[in-house]
Amino acid sequence: QFDATAAGFGTVSSNAVTLTPGLATALSITTQPPSSSTSGAILSPSPTVQLIDGAGNAVSQAGVAITAAVASGPGGSSLPGTNVVTTSSTGLATFSNLILTGSSGSYTLSFTGTTQPAVTSSAIVLGVGGATKLSVLTQPSATAANGQVLAAQPVVQLQDAGSNPVSQAGVTVFVNVSSGTLGGSTSAITNSSGQATFSGLSITGTVGARTLVFSSSGLTGISSNSINLTVGPPTLITISSGNGQSATVGSAVTTAPAVLLTDVSGQPVPGTSVTFAISSGGGSVTGTPATSNSSGVATLGSWTLGPTAGSNSLSATATGSGISGNPITFTATGTAGAASQLLMVTQPSSSAQSGATFSQQPSVQLADLFGNTVTTTGTQITVAIGSGGGTLNGTATANTSSGVATFSGLSITGLVGGHTLDFTASGLTGVSSSTITLSAGAATTIALSTGDGQSATVGTAVGTAPAVLVTDAAGNPVSGVGVTFAPASGGGSVSGGSATTGSNGIATVGSWTLGTTAGSNTLTATSGSLSGSPVTFAATGTAGSADHLLFSVQPTDTKNNKTITPAVEVSVVDQFGNLVTSATDAVTLTIAVDGSGGGATLSGTTTVNASGGVASFADLQIDNSGTGYQLNAAAAGLTDALSALFDIT
Repeated sequence: QFDATAAGFGTVSSNAVTLTPGLATALSITTQPPSSSTSGAILSPSPTVQLIDGAGNAVSQAGVAITAAVASGPGGSSLPGTNVVTTSSTGLATFSNLILTGSSGSYTLSFTGTTQPAVTSSAIVLGVGGATKLSVLTQPSATAANGQVLAAQPVVQLQDAGSNPVSQAGVTVFVNVSSGTLGGSTSAITNSSGQATFSGLSITGTVGARTLVFSSSGLTGISSNSINLTVGPPTLITISSGNGQSATVGSAVTTAPAVLLTDVSGQPVPGTSVTFAISSGGGSVTGTPATSNSSGVATLGSWTLGPTAGSNSLSATATGSGISGNPITFTATGTAGAASQLLMVTQPSSSAQSGATFSQQPSVQLADLFGNTVTTTGTQITVAIGSGGGTLNGTATANTSSGVATFSGLSITGLVGGHTLDFTASGLTGVSSSTITLSAGAATTIALSTGDGQSATVGTAVGTAPAVLVTDAAGNPVSGVGVTFAPASGGGSVSGGSATTGSNGIATVGSWTLGTTAGSNTLTATSGSLSGSPVTFAATGTAGSADHLLFSVQPTDTKNNKTITPAVEVSVVDQFGNLVTSATDAVTLTIAVDGSGGGATLSGTTTVNASGGVASFADLQIDNSGTGYQLNAAAAGLTDALSALFDIT
């Protein structure tokens, strides 16, 4: 109804006019969303929007699409529920499944029609909702070594739909790896802050990129950032090459020993230091320590074997702990080099008799520079006396058999004492034996030692007891040989006639007493069939001291008053009647028996001094004839002598 008015005039009203809604040009929120909600929850009450015309009249028009959107808020928000609703016949659009997610804070929603401008809701204070998903709060290490505990262990956070951290304890979170094997604790329980902290996680597998996958029942899982898995530390050391070789002693093996280092997955590990060292057999190495290359192989510079033939060993020790097989051992066999010297295998007897075959015959061995035995057959070895002199008997050469030359029939004829043998071969360093102490051999010769050519008073022992020397073929004195001494001429006697040679080879008679006759005496020393047996000693018996007188030229029958011829001689003799040539005694002759019956006179020189022990009376005469005369010779201190009977005619 319209009213018409004019100044001065009364009001006039028209008939009633019925108005209907116009076109839907705007929107009106008839039911505001709740003033507070939790992230991820359906908004209740459900927001409702009405189509209105320009005058604000509700327009009943079905089929208009109304879109809900977040108008304002902290950000990160979304409407994961039904955010597009078509108006009903009354022009209403009710959002019965509208969900607001996002960070906690104040939000407003906008609703926009197909042609209708947006209308903004009242504020909605959004709080933290229930846990709906997982997020990685602390990422694991970006790089990890195979099989090793991650330096940075992951921490997972419970979140609501709006990614708000949810403080909820007791939720079990599981972890797995995209490929390979995950070690450590593969589950963790959230604390009061809704955080699950993992510990001891490690990844075992081939090198490359990995991710950790976290899950929990009823929640949306999540994967970690990429983890670059690298080769782990070595866990196993094995021989790569160079084991079981052989080489000449003192030389390097052909293939330098090498080891392979692998991690827990069998992947080669580069950059590991390996120390090589001699374990047995001597020798030396170069190029240690060595470092494993990109193939995990550490190679020694060289291995020179020791000087002794036989087993050699070498250890290889990798730096690090928990490495299986560490240290590892290489073996090699050292073989003898070319023959360069001789070695004694069997020494000759340490003692032997001169000229007697050694009871232990020597043998020598071919050896290389280091003394290792060489088994060459057919090398000629020569032996000769090295020191001590003498003559070597037996076969002086021998050929090696399997490297050993054994001699036979060797003996030394020489002086007692130390002797050595020298063994030589062409082009080789020779060797000398140990000392052979030579003792005297069998007795071969007997010879005069002392006591020959002496003189002694008859009937007395010579001053030096005769002695003989018994020697072997080399002239060495031989002990223990029996010798018999016996007078041969001149009479006399011996004591200790059976004698035995001493250590000096000398046998000495006890004593040799000469015979009673002045002059030559001989003594023999006899010993079996020894060359020079018997040995004869000569001695001269000399008269003893003057004892008595002896008519050495008797008076002869002579005419009276005629000189008795030949001249009467009286000798001064010892007790055995031997002429004492040194005697000069005055000898006086007288008539002992007067053959004339008395009154006869002995004339001439009747007293004569002996010369050469003999007193010679050249001019004796007796004046009276008669038969049976006898002269008496007298000298002071000596026993008188009576001549033989003679006649004066």
